[in-house]
Amino acid sequence: MTNSLKEKPNTNRLDRLSSVRLEMARTYRKARNSKMDLVRAKSLIWMLAQIRGVIEAEIDERKTDELAARIAALEAAR
Repeated sequence: MTNSLKEKPNTNRLDRLSSVRLEMARTYRKARNSKMDLVRAKSLIWMLAQIRGVIEAEIDERKTDELAARIAALEAAR
């Protein structure tokens, strides 16, 4: 898809929830101010929501692994 509005490409790394949130807000403001087509904005927000979900799942997985390691260490210390 070509960039019909000559938008500057996104150079943000979308690997943190805060970065995804900022990009969602930027997209919302563009759509709200009629600087981006609403269909395109909806599509981008949907994709960003999917990225957010993956990041949240990774955070949950990391926390679960840390808790499992703590439990194992406590059981080993008994």
